[in-house]
Order: sequence, then C-alpha cells, then structure tokens
Amino acid sequence: MDDVIIARALHVLGVVVWIGGVAMVTMVVLPALRRGDLGADRLQVFEAIERRFAWHARLATLIVGLTGFYMTQRLDLWGRFRSGGFWWMHAMVCLWLLFTLLLFVAEPLILHRRFHRGLLPPPTPRLPCCSGLTGCCSH
Repeated sequence: MDDVIIARALHVLGVVVWIGGVAMVTMVVLPALRRGDLGADRLQVFEAIERRFAWHARLATLIVGLTGFYMTQRLDLWGRFRSGGFWWMHAMVCLWLLFTLLLFVAEPLILHRRFHRGLLPPPTPRLPCCSGLTGCCSH
C-alpha cells in the first residue's frame, strides 16, 4: 500500500504545481503584461515566462494523469465511473483532459500564432502617481 501513498502524494503535488501555476499566470503575470509593468516588449517577456512555465505545467499534468490512472487501476476504482454518486471523478478526468489538450495541443499550435500576429491588447495607461498599491495621489 506504500505505492498508493506515494502515488497520492505525487498526485496532490502535481495538482498544487499545476493549478498554482495557472493561478499565478492568470492573476499576476497576464495582468502585469497587459498593464505594461514588465517592460515594453510584452511578447518577449510573455514567451520567456511561458517557456519556463510550460514544461513545469506539462510535467505536472502528466504526473497527475499517470498517478490518477495508477490509483484507479491499483485500487480497482473503475466501477465509480458507472455511478452518478462519483460525478467528481468524471469532473476530474474532464478537467485534466481539457488542460492537457490546452497545454500540449492548443498552446503550441494555436496560441503562439495568435500572439505573434499581435493580438495582445495595448498596455493600459496609468497615471504616474498610481504605481504600486498606494493608490492615486496618496502623497
């Protein structure tokens, strides 16, 4: 049973890295890029961050998928997919499948082309006194 404990620990770690990374990019990196906080060449900055993060996210989703499959097989949980009471297992598989397709198919084949065609919006203008979290004209 130690193998299931290790698989579960890897599964949870993979989910934390994957979802935590998505949250970081969505709530921090993309808004900062839109505002121009990370420099004038937003595409270059985005690609530098994405290049490093994409492989972490891909590895994490692979670990989540492999460990999820392993635990389902090892514990013989396939019958749960036939029960409506375990709807959350279907939801986990669908969410995993969606993100895996996005990371391995949509992102490299579709999103990169869109970014290179200049579909990023222009930076949002800001007043000089409105930098950081201090608010406008707080001095």
